[in-house]
Amino acid sequence: MYVASTNTTRVNELRHQLFCARRGEIKSSQLPPCEDCLFMHVLRANYQAAIWRRCLQCQPYVPSPKGCGWTTDDDGKLAIEWMQGSAAPDAVLQLLSCKYRRSCKLPDCTCLANSLKCTDMCKL
Repeated sequence: MYVASTNTTRVNELRHQLFCARRGEIKSSQLPPCEDCLFMHVLRANYQAAIWRRCLQCQPYVPSPKGCGWTTDDDGKLAIEWMQGSAAPDAVLQLLSCKYRRSCKLPDCTCLANSLKCTDMCKL
């Protein structure tokens, strides 16, 4: 689906191959979603298709979106559930660093922009 010239059938393996092919000089937005994020997206798309399938019914049954890629936040508002697991293993998260040299503030600090804590590897 993402690269026609590969024999890889697993999304996470493809992400790794693309990352290695660019020697790590690639933004995460240029990679396909991980398996967990893709699964959550498929759940949301399936839920939306089920709603559209019922659109001509007078009183359609609309199931709760919870568990279908959505959750509720502290205020009770509907929020997208992007992934179920961790963004990366803890060992990998400890190796990430930002390159902002002054102080870690949004939007310049890539750690904070990605909802991560700055680590000892940051160049502060």
